[in-house]
Amino acid sequence: MPRLVIAICAGMVAAGLLAGFARVMEAAAPRGVPQAPVLALTETVEARPTDTPLPTDTPLPTETPPPTTPPTTPPPTTPPTTPPPTTPPETPPPTTPPTTPPPTTPPETPPPTTPPETPVQEQQQTATPTEMVVSTATPTLTPTPTAPVPATLPTTGAPAAGGAPLIVLLLALMAMVGGLLARRRTA
Repeated sequence: MPRLVIAICAGMVAAGLLAGFARVMEAAAPRGVPQAPVLALTETVEARPTDTPLPTDTPLPTETPPPTTPPTTPPPTTPPTTPPPTTPPETPPPTTPPTTPPPTTPPETPPPTTPPETPVQEQQQTATPTEMVVSTATPTLTPTPTAPVPATLPTTGAPAAGGAPLIVLLLALMAMVGGLLARRRTA
């Protein structure tokens, strides 16, 4: 049995080497020279028996074959000339985007009118000197930027809960494959 395996392997290696050698020789052959057909090299000449034997005392006339002329080789073919590389068409210069007009400022709103002053009572005049003076102009309201509150996810068990079913599924699959392999080995 081992000899059969060795013989098969040796045959495969020999076939691979022969195929590789044939490819190398085919690639090395010049392309312009016509190759002789393979059948002409392997033909056998049949000897035809003669009907009457010729007397041995007379020399046989030998026919001289006509001289064979070697096949004329075609002139070497010149590779086709490649056209000069074409230059790509010129690209137009990049256009600048139109300038946008500066943003217009909203018209200023007139300050709100203050109500006419009411006569001050005497009680207010006798107030303590630490009393603050209230301005009558209304302050302009500017929107205060509010920072977005990052959403916090619960960190206790969130990654483990997402990957746990996948791990259990992989473990079950591995156990099934192991059981099938064990059955095949015992059978």
